[in-house]
Amino acid sequence: MAEAVFAGKQVKKLAHKHMPRLLAAACTEFAGLAEDLFVSDRPANAGDWQRDQQQFNDLDAKLTGGHGSKEAEIKSSVVFSCGSVRRRTRCRATFERVFLYYITDRKQLSANEDDAHRLLLDRVRLAAIAGVDAIQIRERDLSTRELTELGRSVVEIARNANLSAKVLINSRSDVAIACGADGVHLRSDDISAAEARAIFMHAGILRPVIGVSCHSLREVELAEGHGADFAVFGPIFEKDREIKEEGLSSLQAVCSRRAAKPPMPVLALGGITVENAQKCLQAGAAGIAGIRLFQTGNVEQVLASLRKLVA
Repeated sequence: MAEAVFAGKQVKKLAHKHMPRLLAAACTEFAGLAEDLFVSDRPANAGDWQRDQQQFNDLDAKLTGGHGSKEAEIKSSVVFSCGSVRRRTRCRATFERVFLYYITDRKQLSANEDDAHRLLLDRVRLAAIAGVDAIQIRERDLSTRELTELGRSVVEIARNANLSAKVLINSRSDVAIACGADGVHLRSDDISAAEARAIFMHAGILRPVIGVSCHSLREVELAEGHGADFAVFGPIFEKDREIKEEGLSSLQAVCSRRAAKPPMPVLALGGITVENAQKCLQAGAAGIAGIRLFQTGNVEQVLASLRKLVA
């Protein structure tokens, strides 16, 4: 483990030294490698680490003296050097239990803006107390200032109620950073997870949580390739919550895709209830995402029932 910590420090040192000249994807490789080395419980042998250290030294020299180098060459060098180590480390954590993800929509709570705001914050508090794993603030009609203020309120409430609950802002990495959220949730047509992670790194946040909405196997593969922490896939069921075989079969195909080990977790979304959630887990989903599921009724009972489910 000592070798892993040493190598991790070397990577972080190079990342800070050369950050201004690295592409977004290259920055992500640096950060990801440093994190992987710190948390890996499978350190490589001494010979491997010696070779890696030589690669770090060679890369440092190339970047220091390579002011005339093309960006593509710099990126290639970084990805190649970091990739050789990443293949020998555990690159992605898996969820230890069914992951429950509350997505907000205050307009469902009340037509009156003041009431909707108040009810949303109360719902966030109840969900956090009940043990929801993450909350996505998905209030896309708000201005930047309004979204930031709401985000700060949600972060404060969630952390006071449950320190382990994560708060993500929909699409807006800048707002997530400004309000102290744990990360961002990206749309399928948004910037890549790699680009979002680079934005957080530039702000000094090395380990943001990044989720991505996906509607096809290709989008899931792209999200995984760009280093997303998890994907939300849907819709699984129709709006009337009837069984949608096409949605379940697509979910199963996505969850059984060929991927690195451990694979990026995929959460199911769309018309999910306590009654049909089991089918999503049996199809391979690592968790459940929802709006109405967590925003109506007794959220404590809903979470307790979902926690009892197993794939």
